[in-house]
Amino acid sequence: MRFDTRYDRWIVVLLTGVMTFWTIAAGLLFLKDADISEYGKFLIPMAILVTITLLFCLPQYYEIRTNGLFLRRGTRKKLLPFSQVFELQVTVDGRSAPVFSTHRILVVTQDGQKEIIAVKEEDRFLKEMMIRCPHLERKSYGLGLPLASPTSF
Repeated sequence: MRFDTRYDRWIVVLLTGVMTFWTIAAGLLFLKDADISEYGKFLIPMAILVTITLLFCLPQYYEIRTNGLFLRRGTRKKLLPFSQVFELQVTVDGRSAPVFSTHRILVVTQDGQKEIIAVKEEDRFLKEMMIRCPHLERKSYGLGLPLASPTSF
């Protein structure tokens, strides 16, 4: 079962604006006395850098497979077995992360790994995970082990 990533448009627009501003500012700073053709030599590598950065972040999606939770974030792929999932903590956070959303889920495994995901259908995702992780129970912050407090983020 595949779940799409939630994107907050304002974060994408803000990041695009900031990257554009800094690219232009750097170009003006380093190429003050250059003619217009020199700007192309500077902006093309910057555009390539932005494209490569996005390739490492996109596409993003999450799959609930028979053998675990599969996370895909650009070139990074990871499979977390259901038996290893310790906690799913729903959080609203504005800090930067490879997910472009403030509505996130912190996935914590028994060996201490932490993954941040942003699922478009959060409630459905948690219900499906609860079915596949019978060791977890519904908590005020998401899903967790009985008698466990939420992991600090």
